[in-house]
Amino acid sequence: MHFKKVLAYISAMVLCCGVISTPQIADTLTSIVASAEDEEYQYSGSCGENAKYSFDEATGTLTINGTGDMEDNPWYNYSENIKTVIIQDGVTSIGSEAFKQCKLLESITIPNSVTEIDFRAFYECISLTEIIIPDSVTKIDFRAFYGCKSLTSITIPDSVTYIGHFTFTGCTSLKNITIPNSVTSIDTSAFSVCTSLTSVTIPNSVTSISEFTFHFCTSLESVTIPNSVTSIGMYAFEQCTSLTDVYFKGTEKEWNEIEIDEYNECLTNATIHFIDDEEEKPPIEENKAITDILNLKKYILGITADGSGLDFNADENVNLLDLITALNKING
Repeated sequence: MHFKKVLAYISAMVLCCGVISTPQIADTLTSIVASAEDEEYQYSGSCGENAKYSFDEATGTLTINGTGDMEDNPWYNYSENIKTVIIQDGVTSIGSEAFKQCKLLESITIPNSVTEIDFRAFYECISLTEIIIPDSVTKIDFRAFYGCKSLTSITIPDSVTYIGHFTFTGCTSLKNITIPNSVTSIDTSAFSVCTSLTSVTIPNSVTSISEFTFHFCTSLESVTIPNSVTSIGMYAFEQCTSLTDVYFKGTEKEWNEIEIDEYNECLTNATIHFIDDEEEKPPIEENKAITDILNLKKYILGITADGSGLDFNADENVNLLDLITALNKING
């Protein structure tokens, strides 16, 4: 432990100088080391103004309760022993670097009271495979899940409006990501080096794709882009060497109006599919349906005012069966 090394060095210097006797040094150092160890491994205490924590060393479970923001991470010195995190209802944020480099962390429970995941909150939690973000969260700050290389899937709720830069950078096992329509801003390099990501859909709420957003997503095969996007930043799709299909929700004219910065050849060289709602509607065969409706209207107008002439099956009701019979009579 680094405390013992430092104190051993101090004791050696003191002995060389002959300042105090050896027994005195031993007693003093023993007291200092014990105090330092107690301070280093505090298994319970405060982690915010009204938030508290407790750690079960036997199970590796860290429990956080109370109310308000989580501001500190006093468990950092034994973070590599944390396997499970349970945040109880009442806590409103996951603080900056709260679980940074908790390398054994596999499971975390986040309550609906949490509204913000702060920067580097789960930085390099390399054993974390999945996480459920509650609908209460509105902001995921920068590098929040940076380097979580075992994370395979994540669903971002439709309460989130902002995804910070480098948020999911280096999540090399991430295959699926759902970005809701509530998101209006995806910052620089948000999904860069997600080398297992195969497809992504940009929501209609996004107007620009920042630089380096999907940089080095080497398995990305398809991307869907809405016509709300007006600009795509430099290197946004650079080194996306598997990208073959781009589905654009708009016309070719709208696509050509997008300002696409340099080093996006992987995007521009892919096949662009234009998904225009008007073009997607199937044509009416020989206007037959329209003609039938007009003929039916003429036929009905020729019936008596009370409509009794349309009761073809004599059940004293004019219903769908009667209209079908009328249409068949028109078509002869």
